[in-house]
Amino acid sequence: MASDLQSLTQQLKTLVEINSGSENTNGVSQIQSWLSTELKQLGFEVELGANRLLLAQLKGEDEKTITIITHADTVLPLAQPLRNSR
Repeated sequence: MASDLQSLTQQLKTLVEINSGSENTNGVSQIQSWLSTELKQLGFEVELGANRLLLAQLKGEDEKTITIITHADTVLPLAQPLRNSR
């Protein structure tokens, strides 16, 4: 269980360290690529939809489906450096 928490903490750290401000299309693309890879490893079908939304679906048994729709940008301006609040 501790290793799961460490893994999740590292994944979260990886994501929040990427500057994905709305104007930083490179950062947004990095987030989408990371999420796409992770979701595909879990068995999701992933596509990039309109307005840079990420759409992921996992079809289950008995026609049940999990759908995730997310955006990957933040409100940070492009030039604003990331801060560590610790």
